[in-house]
Amino acid sequence: MILQCPSCESVCISTLNRGRRIGGIVGAVGGIVYGWRVGALLSVMAGPVITGPVAALPLLVRCIAVGYGVGAAIGTVIDTEILDNHQCRSCGCSFSSTPINYI
Repeated sequence: MILQCPSCESVCISTLNRGRRIGGIVGAVGGIVYGWRVGALLSVMAGPVITGPVAALPLLVRCIAVGYGVGAAIGTVIDTEILDNHQCRSCGCSFSSTPINYI
């Protein structure tokens, strides 16, 4: 399906993906916080077996990746369903790809 601007009917359209980007960043920060806390808890519980942040690094990286993925997925839904995710390069009009049905 080719997108056209509802205002000027141009086909020069940009996809903004603001929700996906912001959701990914928020999710990654959440993953950092969660991974940091769980890594600290594991290092305290394991004692001398696992010491320092180097042992918790793989867990932290996984938490960041999962947090980013979940945040980006939620942001994609927000982009698709709520935000005007497309912008016309010709006239600057922002619009959504799904038509809004008013009841």
